[in-house]
Amino acid sequence: MRELVFGIDFGTTYSTIAVCERGGTARVIEGVGGERVTPTVVFFGPGDERIVGEGAVMRGILEPDRAITGVKRLIGRGFDTRVVRDFMRTVPYAIEPDGQRYCTVRIGDRNYPPDEIASAVFAELRERARWATGAAVISAVVTVPAHFGAVERQAIQAAAVHAELDVIRILAEPTAASVAYSTHARSG
Repeated sequence: MRELVFGIDFGTTYSTIAVCERGGTARVIEGVGGERVTPTVVFFGPGDERIVGEGAVMRGILEPDRAITGVKRLIGRGFDTRVVRDFMRTVPYAIEPDGQRYCTVRIGDRNYPPDEIASAVFAELRERARWATGAAVISAVVTVPAHFGAVERQAIQAAAVHAELDVIRILAEPTAASVAYSTHARSG
């Protein structure tokens, strides 16, 4: 069996995973309920409970300070940056400095770095791919915004690797779109 390589769009609001099947046709992998996207939301319950996606959104209605949204805006960013400061005013959870220059999210008595939160979303997408294809190892190309610098890219890579993904490449979203168009145009 040939190795499958998956494409992951880790979005601010929603994330998704796709695979290129035989013949070059790309297919978004649906969840058990047929959903093509997963909300990029992680709910932290008591103990080690973590819920990702739609379930996290639902739990967040009752406990909004435990449902982390927009983690992509925090990953690889300094606590004192304008992006983080502006974002802090829009969310019900606490964002704190990590003791160095980056930020963490405070839930109860514990701080979570953004890449750990992002890894929960990556793990959810990995399980979706395993369930749909039976692939033991999930190799992936992950897209990031064009403005992401080296630090943000490294943090995304670390989050994906922590979720047991074999990251082949991190691509800027415009580059991924250009490659996809070019490939499609050549195939006719």
